[in-house]
Amino acid sequence: MLLICRDEEAWDRLSATERQQIYGESMERAQELTSRGQYLSGSSLHPSSSATSVRVREGKRL
Repeated sequence: MLLICRDEEAWDRLSATERQQIYGESMERAQELTSRGQYLSGSSLHPSSSATSVRVREGKRL
């Protein structure tokens, strides 16, 4: 499994050109892995703003 994380705030400050360059590099990586039979699929994660936190203490949800 390969997980690529990014700083969401830094990503939002990038220009469209910079984002396209990063997307291009990601696609190159995916093509490399596919050609070696090491790539099955990929999908974006949801933004952290949509996350839910669950706190647990001593096995009990708080």
